[in-house]
Amino acid sequence: MRETLIRAVEETLDASKPVGILLSGGVDSSIIAAIAARLAAKRGLTLPSFSVGLAGSRDLAAAKLVAEHVGTTHHELTYTAEEAVDLLPTIIGELESFDPKLVHSAVPHHLVAALAAEQVTVVLAGEGADELYAGYSHFGRHTDGAALHGELLDTLDGMHAGGLQRVDRVAGAHGLEPRLPFLDLDVVELAMALPPEWKLISEQRPAKWLLRRAFDGWLPDEVLWRRKEQFGEGTGMNDVLGEHFSAVPKADEATPDELRAAAPELDPPLRTAEELAYYRIFSDALPGINAQRTVGRFVEA
Repeated sequence: MRETLIRAVEETLDASKPVGILLSGGVDSSIIAAIAARLAAKRGLTLPSFSVGLAGSRDLAAAKLVAEHVGTTHHELTYTAEEAVDLLPTIIGELESFDPKLVHSAVPHHLVAALAAEQVTVVLAGEGADELYAGYSHFGRHTDGAALHGELLDTLDGMHAGGLQRVDRVAGAHGLEPRLPFLDLDVVELAMALPPEWKLISEQRPAKWLLRRAFDGWLPDEVLWRRKEQFGEGTGMNDVLGEHFSAVPKADEATPDELRAAAPELDPPLRTAEELAYYRIFSDALPGINAQRTVGRFVEA
């Protein structure tokens, strides 16, 4: 398993330059950074890594620790809540979605892509590991391997309208080519051929236990065994945007009455005032686009 992933990273380094690493500080991007840094060092190279977050965010701290451990030239950007909110029209327009969870993660992705584009044209990222190794917390409800495997297949099938849409649209808006080693065909085939019972989450085996064990010793333990956080969660975006759209109504927010009136415009209906605010921004940024037919949405807003 480890060697297959290493080969996938190596193919990017062989075929592309200059290459950078989008380093969120989570275990997935940190594993990619550790592999890429080792391969680069054998060639006498040092790769740049890039991270963004609110001042004091968990992602920034973890990413800096990983960069120092694996030996990348690290670049980080801090931003304010006000800057993030001001960027929403631009980000929703390039994302082509108004789903709240996708928007939350697209804000830091937009900023880190802009930072990376100043130096590189190709970026390595860690997307795909959660879908292969049951990294999301809701997978923990499964106690049967077959049921878990079925949901993993469904999740992989829907990535084009979720995380991969974010990666594709946001990176493309900045002229970057994203490379996702976890979604290399050989890596995917091997991961999905493993007994699904090995991926079940329990008190003894946290999410992605197999993947973490495969890279034992490659990263600091506090990163290797860090609890899964969505990109928007670790950077602080979930709290920033959630608080902004639940505070005293402002010009860009929706009242409960407005939400009830607008909700039936889509099926499933718009679910929160925050989602309605993003939907309005989406409609202004991309007039004439049929959101019902083109926008995928997560089960939870």
